[in-house]
Amino acid sequence: MAGTANDSSTNAWTLVSLKTITVALERAGEGPEGAKRIVIRVCAGDRSCWDCREPSDPPENVWRGHSTNISFSGSDVKNTAVGVIMPDGFPDLVLVTLYGVRVAWEAVAKECPEIGAKPPPPDVPQRVEVSFVTPVVKVFETVVMWLDALRQRSASPAEEELEKLTREDVDNWFRKRLQQYPLPRKRRQKAEWFRQAYEQMTLDFEPVPFGGADSLRRYFDKAVQQKKI
Repeated sequence: MAGTANDSSTNAWTLVSLKTITVALERAGEGPEGAKRIVIRVCAGDRSCWDCREPSDPPENVWRGHSTNISFSGSDVKNTAVGVIMPDGFPDLVLVTLYGVRVAWEAVAKECPEIGAKPPPPDVPQRVEVSFVTPVVKVFETVVMWLDALRQRSASPAEEELEKLTREDVDNWFRKRLQQYPLPRKRRQKAEWFRQAYEQMTLDFEPVPFGGADSLRRYFDKAVQQKKI
């Protein structure tokens, strides 16, 4: 079901269900991840380009953050890591769910003109390809992405080695990560934060300067006391 909304330049957006948008993008040649990235880019760039049934006052940064934290289910959206200020005054990452999301068709069409300038008529289902084709296409896209990554990795091993960080880079690495992912206050969430940080460190550093998430946390606590971070 579609509706209209006005943005600051008085253009009338045609708001269409998120499900209709993603189906149109995938029919236009975008994979599920590509369709998701387009929707996130549109909604994060202009608040007038979307609305939702619930909640009535969603956080302004609900579309921000890494795309892997955001998932679509029909016309509902979940972001598992929305930065908010808690009642105690400290920042934290929380789960936010948007129900019944609608997105401006025209704004999406600017990103992907192949979907057409106008949305399909309301209450008229779009023709979908034979169901068994979709899994085959997804498998093919995955294989292509895997082969491309493998080719890039084997083509320039020396360049990849140059990009690895060392022990001397730990403090700066922590500062950048804290800017991207603020440290939560709750104990369990903090433990998970250090676990994920260590997993990322194993990819960024050669050799990895710590033996696990616990030793990484001990170093962090000591560095904070010494005001290195």
